[in-house]
Amino acid sequence: MVQPDAVSFDVEQVQNVLVITPLHDMNWRDEFQRLADTQSIVIAAARMLAKDEVRYVLLDLKKTTYFGSVAVSFLSDLWKTTRASNAGFSLAGCSPVHSHALRLLQLDKIWRIDPSREEALSVITQQHQRL
Repeated sequence: MVQPDAVSFDVEQVQNVLVITPLHDMNWRDEFQRLADTQSIVIAAARMLAKDEVRYVLLDLKKTTYFGSVAVSFLSDLWKTTRASNAGFSLAGCSPVHSHALRLLQLDKIWRIDPSREEALSVITQQHQRL
């Protein structure tokens, strides 16, 4: 199966959580293509975080089975943008391949990883109720 060069995203706000869902594998050929596909997502997240519209960014990987090494720079950009606003960041819906790669890179030590979007939203809601 041939994947398109561009990666599309579904972006929605659930209360104060920005949920970003790649619609297929994040397998960019190079950093230039990755920036072209993701720049608007990172900018939109930064704007919403600056206005306090959202306090958490959740990247839901349920529709992907693989991400290439260039995709890690997107994850990092999104995390840095979120962290600069003192907001939370987590991943959900990771495949076994995702989980293995994240463990190898030790990113599971700095990012919260939940089995599903629903579980992640539940945990995020509970955390914010305690604050």
